[in-house]
Amino acid sequence: MTPLGLSILMRELENQLGFRLFDRNTRQVVLTEYGNALLPIVQQGMDNIQATIAAIARSAGEKSQRLNVGATPLIAAHVLPSVIARFTADNPSISVRLFDGERGHIVDMVRAGTLDLGIGMFFSKPTAGISRIPLQRFSLCVIRSALDQSFGGSTVRWRDLPPDRLIQLPPENPIQRLIDECLVKSGHRTPSDIVLNFLETQIAMAEAGVGIAIVPSFVRPACRQRNVVITPLVDPVVALDLFIIQSRGRRLPPGTAEFTDFVKRSIGEWAEHDGHVRALQGAHPHASTSSRSTQ
Repeated sequence: MTPLGLSILMRELENQLGFRLFDRNTRQVVLTEYGNALLPIVQQGMDNIQATIAAIARSAGEKSQRLNVGATPLIAAHVLPSVIARFTADNPSISVRLFDGERGHIVDMVRAGTLDLGIGMFFSKPTAGISRIPLQRFSLCVIRSALDQSFGGSTVRWRDLPPDRLIQLPPENPIQRLIDECLVKSGHRTPSDIVLNFLETQIAMAEAGVGIAIVPSFVRPACRQRNVVITPLVDPVVALDLFIIQSRGRRLPPGTAEFTDFVKRSIGEWAEHDGHVRALQGAHPHASTSSRSTQ
């Protein structure tokens, strides 16, 4: 800036304030009494601005290295902990925070930007602003106490299920709606009296011998420490998908793509190890029921 330009700016500032800040002549420029009184206040204000900018920059940097991930309870408790532990061990600069909640709450938080990613079975119709990435295809199976010898074999047909012993989810639950469709098509029309809200409670009640439960096959990690038998349901095999959801168009933190790929690869590995992938190959066309539900 030229001396003339600076002099003009000083004069404009003094005009706005209504008093002189500087005494100036051809040899020097010094502060007036009013300028000396104002200077420390201005310096303090500038220091506060710079400190605030620095704090915001640090916070933004820290946030950019943190992923906020939400998942439905069983996924959060039995699938993601080991996945997150291994991912953060390989990527120490990225912190992953896990939120466990019901399906609708996770969708709302992803849409609002509180969560970067959501993981679960999201059966609702396409939601504005939400995109979905398929992680793995699973199937419906039946679980029962290991002491329950009411039926055996490597598979169970839908029409052979005892409807009076079914432990079900609430009728408005998307998984239960799919199960009810299959039960009706298989000739079962009597609703169960045993209705529970969570998959883990269903598993515990089945282990206790109270009844049997129809559940997605991704519950296998939750069943490893329980005395239950998991048997695929056939005629038809009914497939359903596990998704990652994210807010469409929102800029996500660094490391999001790497985390998504890692989760997909990890879940695919244990699903194949437990036989899910092989069991679903050549699935009955009725599996399209779940594909339609998950669009």
